[in-house]
Amino acid sequence: VAGILAGDPASPNLWNLFLADFKPPEHQDDIELNGKRMSGLAQADDIAFFSTSEVAVQYKINAFLRWCSVNFLVVNIVKSVLMLFAYLSTVPPRPVIYMHDRSLDVVDEYVYVGIRFNSTQRNVFATHYENKAIKARKIANAVLGLESFIGALPPKQGCKLYLSCVDPHLTYGCEIAPDIDDSLLEKGRDVQHMFLRRLLALNPKSMTAVLFTETGIMPLQTRRLVLALRYLVYLLNLTDSHLARCALNEAINLARNGHASWWGDILHVLHLRLNAGLISNSGVTAACLATGRTDALITLDIKEVTKEVELGVENDLQVSINTSPKTKLLRDRIEKTTHGHWGTKTLAFRHYLYVLVAKHRIALTRLLLSDHCLAEEQLRRAQRNRPAFPSHLRLCRFGDGAEETPLHALFRCEGDRELLALREEFMTIAEAQLPGLSHAPTLEKMFSRIYRERKLASVLARYVHCVLSIFDSYPLLIPQRGVAHA
Repeated sequence: VAGILAGDPASPNLWNLFLADFKPPEHQDDIELNGKRMSGLAQADDIAFFSTSEVAVQYKINAFLRWCSVNFLVVNIVKSVLMLFAYLSTVPPRPVIYMHDRSLDVVDEYVYVGIRFNSTQRNVFATHYENKAIKARKIANAVLGLESFIGALPPKQGCKLYLSCVDPHLTYGCEIAPDIDDSLLEKGRDVQHMFLRRLLALNPKSMTAVLFTETGIMPLQTRRLVLALRYLVYLLNLTDSHLARCALNEAINLARNGHASWWGDILHVLHLRLNAGLISNSGVTAACLATGRTDALITLDIKEVTKEVELGVENDLQVSINTSPKTKLLRDRIEKTTHGHWGTKTLAFRHYLYVLVAKHRIALTRLLLSDHCLAEEQLRRAQRNRPAFPSHLRLCRFGDGAEETPLHALFRCEGDRELLALREEFMTIAEAQLPGLSHAPTLEKMFSRIYRERKLASVLARYVHCVLSIFDSYPLLIPQRGVAHA
């Protein structure tokens, strides 16, 4: 039997043993990483040679062809290409590299170990971002397409599918490509937002912050930075002789001398987050960046820096919840933590998303996240045939003169007999679980007690669904023209 079996678990190790006696020849024009010359890279049978001169690259290819000729290997010349980085097109002629008697085609893009490099754009990873966003969207649509076969996708399982199928594409290569250009990440963020909105059954223009606070999934830009910082922890634990550590040391030296590098990109991203208020001004990261002692970050525990980044995005999301008029029901909520204690947590998968009946769960989700049919939300936005109305004009459709808010609809409105019967039934069940509920000082306190009781989640969701169905069966009370700004 000749060769090794593709896909066999032993194949990578067998190939590494077979290739172990090939040492790419060094050349004086080779790239150096912290004083260590780099001749080439090999990922299984994907081999890349690089250098700063045409002569050096040709020298390496000739040596590789000679080695292949005595080891019963044939190089696929069709798949072998040449890329030129930082090449000045005004300097003729363009380098020509031969493999046997054929010159290699010069390409602007190539994929190596799953990373798409581009030699003509300002950011060499620009097309990688775009390509991965396209793949992530296709997989996201495929996952969401399951709903046509199984019905509404349960949020918990949907989050697991997102993290296992979609997230790997959106974060692929984040360790080596810090997000210094925010526009390149835009398409990836759109995929993440689309998936989470569909999973929660929200409209395409719903609030962004709630997508993360309710599912526990981290915003894409922060997640990518956290993964890059974790990779930095791995690099710092390597010995100085390790190739990856040599690359880190070289990147640090380049940044010190004012040149672009991976370490400089990490610092730039941290600066951007600090300026955007996503990192606390009192933290160690801010102190190092503000004083210019960026090398001090290396001597610090990067895990602490990572915690500051995570805490920064949580604080930002919490500010959005506390200040938006759409999220009144989400403020100051107390829930049981994984350890059984009561507390608050900004990023968490919420217990109400476990409600089994899909239409009930969706109704409660939309009520909490301000994507419901009540006047408070529907008259907030302008439409083609009517303007937006201030809150005091978003009145109950049953004509009681009160603002049509979620709490009014659930606990105060008396405009429909069926609604009154449903409320009496629900309050009887709720008070059996929570004695003294009806004596709560405010409706907000009453709802907060009901919400935090997990045993009532399914009952509350069913009640919300029925109440919203009643309200939706009647037309909105639209204020007369000319009073929109009264």
